[in-house]
Amino acid sequence: MELVRDIAARAGAQRIVFASEASGQRFGSYDPLREAGLECHVLAPTKRPKSPGERKRKTDDWDAQKILDLVRAHVLAGASLPT
Repeated sequence: MELVRDIAARAGAQRIVFASEASGQRFGSYDPLREAGLECHVLAPTKRPKSPGERKRKTDDWDAQKILDLVRAHVLAGASLPT
């Protein structure tokens, strides 16, 4: 947590937001992040809108970009997250 806060401070970040798709491993990080006072969201992959083409392109990099897009929309425009 200290490393994350240091990186955010050097970047001039006002807010730190973590998000990941739900899985057994992801919930293990949720509680420590929240206890450290950081904003954390666990997203439901089944509730995330996907086109037929996206279903064929499922990779970790693709998923990470889509999660980033959702979080940006949430932070910048107040869009709801599929939690």
